[in-house]
Amino acid sequence: MNCLHCNAQNPEDAMFCGECGRRFGEELPQAQQAGPPPSPPPPPAPPLPPTADPGPAGYSAGPATTPLAPPPSMAGYVQRNNTSGTGPQAILPDEANGWTFAGCLPFGLYAFTHNMAGWGALSCLGTVIPPLHWVYFFVIGASGRQMAWKMRQFSDIESYKGTMQAWNIAGMIWLGISIGYWILMGMISAFDPSSSTNLLNIIQ
Repeated sequence: MNCLHCNAQNPEDAMFCGECGRRFGEELPQAQQAGPPPSPPPPPAPPLPPTADPGPAGYSAGPATTPLAPPPSMAGYVQRNNTSGTGPQAILPDEANGWTFAGCLPFGLYAFTHNMAGWGALSCLGTVIPPLHWVYFFVIGASGRQMAWKMRQFSDIESYKGTMQAWNIAGMIWLGISIGYWILMGMISAFDPSSSTNLLNIIQ
């Protein structure tokens, strides 16, 4: 018979252990029956930083990362709404500022094209009453780009810029032709006044 306390071998009819003197049948202490003591609990995890994502249960989140910076190509990009064609309340872009020579074109072409019929009619009257054409020229020159954005719908800002550039070039070409014409008339009249009068009568 083995002793439960010291594991010594004893005769079958013995009542006490010959090694430790314990009585057979005496139960082991509760601590020995339960086996080795349980291991201590693991230390608590360190607290996460405020910007870290705790993640799902049982998941150990890594260190917090800083947000990525936008690519260099997008650094100066600002999204703008297309308010062209909405009337006087339209928000003007920076490209709507500046002078335009489109007012040099005859018969109010710029005004009629950009839904400004009143100014176009004024330009047509300027062919009969010249001072009216000068009023049209300076008003369109100073505010024509802004009025075009307010009165006509453009697909985007790039389309608007291209259109304004084309009108400005056309106006400068027409202005150059007009100045050249009057210089030519002055030179002709200086040498032969009668020939310039005849040429004007033919043109009219």
